[in-house]
Formats: sequence, structure tokens, C-alpha cells
Amino acid sequence: MELRQLEYFQQVCRLGSVSRAAAQLHVAQPSVSIALQKLEEELGVPLFDRKQRRLRLTQAGERMLQHAEAMLRCRNNAQEEMKDYEASRKGRILLGITPVIGAFVFPSLFAAFHAAHPDIELQCTETGSLATRRKLLEDELDLGLLIISDAPPGLALRPLAQSAIHVCLSPAHPLASATTLSLPQLAKEPFLLFQEDTYMRQLILEECSRHGFTPQIRFSSRQIETILSLVEQNAGVGFLPADIARKHPRIVSLPLTPPLSIQAGFAWNEERYLSQACRVLLDFCEKRTNEKFEQE
Repeated sequence: MELRQLEYFQQVCRLGSVSRAAAQLHVAQPSVSIALQKLEEELGVPLFDRKQRRLRLTQAGERMLQHAEAMLRCRNNAQEEMKDYEASRKGRILLGITPVIGAFVFPSLFAAFHAAHPDIELQCTETGSLATRRKLLEDELDLGLLIISDAPPGLALRPLAQSAIHVCLSPAHPLASATTLSLPQLAKEPFLLFQEDTYMRQLILEECSRHGFTPQIRFSSRQIETILSLVEQNAGVGFLPADIARKHPRIVSLPLTPPLSIQAGFAWNEERYLSQACRVLLDFCEKRTNEKFEQE
């Protein structure tokens, strides 16, 4: 059994097609077909049900895929660890950042980290928390800086900060003079929410459902400034971490009752080797966050 065969097998499973897997791997289609045939001959069981138009895994194939992914991950981890010995504290980190947490936690940390560790490159991708979690579990990112509340199994977590969620209103809104607001009080209000791949949106919609209503979503955006601008113009109500909402004097931010909160932090695939560069970033951010809270 060769690792190349397992790589081909894994790609065919992911894409459901020998031809698409060959194109993804940049090899000839017969090479993939022969590798799969030899793998099945060596194992002595069929891995695919070829009666269907789309390749489907047999029960043995499903089990073999688990073994293949574990072996390939072990190979990748070994390679990354060996690179670390050579690179020491240099390297590149593929970091997923969510819009909310990016604005809430990251800007000051990024500048300070770059000044302290100029040889470590941060290659950042902005997606919602739910999409970032998926990318971490599929090994597309090294680390994620995101909302870690209710994180799924398979992710290791390093908490950084917690914040209450506030309702954001225009000063001209009839409810702007309240001291707190409950979601049922907002049932007839148009909502301005983050896009569907975000945990904040999921949390708000789940809480609305728990209170027996489905809100009217007037606008969805990935940009905090867009939502704040629409709130300011009284186009609807938004929801943001209190630490962000309070910084904008042209809107009114009110706590929810009962309160809702989110936990910000780092996450990574617990089965993946965590590079030295990633460990440096985690330790640096944790230290900076602790110092900030001690000063406050």
C-alpha cells in the first residue's frame, strides 16, 4: 500500500468522480483508476459500488477512508513537524478571521505581533465563524480567530475574550430610550444580520425561534460598518458585541434581557500538528489579552 494510492482514493471519495479527482491531482485519469484497482486488489474487498452513475463507497470503503485520512494526516503532521525544526520560529500561518472577532480582538494584536515577530507571515482569510470551523476541520486553515461558543468536536480551543451582545438602534428609534430590550420586543422589527455562515446570525435566529417568532431579515452583510450605517439610518435593528457597538456614538446600543454573550478565541484542528509559529502567535495573543484585562 502506497501513500499515493491513499491520496488518490481520498480525492475520489471527496469528489465522487475519478475524472474530477485526476484533474484536481493533475495526473492522467488512468493513473487514478489503476491505483484504485491495485488498492482494492491488495485489500481484497471492493471499496466502491460501481453500479451507480456516481461512485459510492461500500461499507468497507467508508471504513478504509477513515484509515486513509488518518494515515495521510499522520504523514502531513510529520512533514510539518520536520519543517518546524528547520524553520524554528519563522514560517507562515494560514489564519481564518471572522468579521466580528476581527474587529473586536484582532487589529491591535496584529500590529503588535508583526512588530515582535516580523519573520512570521500571517496570511488571513475572512469568513464567518461557521465557515471557519469547517475550514479548520477540513485542514484548509492552521488557526481560526472566531467565536468559539458551542464549537463542534474536533477543534482545540484557546479562549481570549468574552463580550455581551447588544441591540443596535438608531437614536430616532422608538425603543432607543429603553435601558434593556428583550427579543420578543423586537419581533416586529426588521433585522440587520450578518451573513449565513456566521455564528452571530445563527445564535440570534435560534433565540428568536425559542421565543416563538421568525424575524423579518431586511438585510444581510459581512461588513460591520454596513450594518452600523443602516442602523444609523433607522433601516432596522442590528446585533453586535458590546465592545464594538459602544465605540460608535451615532447609534444606541442596549443589552439584551436575558443576556446573550459570545466567547472569542483561537481554534485549530486537534488532530493536526500545531506549528511552532502557531504556538508563538497563541502565546503572544494570550499574554497581550491578559495584560489588557489587568490594566483595565
